[in-house]
Amino acid sequence: MATVFSFLISVQLFRWEPEQKVSRRAMAWAAAALIPFLLLGAWELSYGQRLTNAQKLFPPAWRPGIPAQTPR
Repeated sequence: MATVFSFLISVQLFRWEPEQKVSRRAMAWAAAALIPFLLLGAWELSYGQRLTNAQKLFPPAWRPGIPAQTPR
């Protein structure tokens, strides 16, 4: 469903003629596609624990005090 929605938006935004202006309707569709991502990002920034969980699950490869090894 997201693929079809993205395809429909891209058809409205990208044109063959460079002189043709982007319509207000196409800009509204593009904004409507961005709104869920912005809302999810704002929610994750204020309430989410994904970054903390990722840092616990995947500790950094380097640790202070341990010299980095160069590949041979």
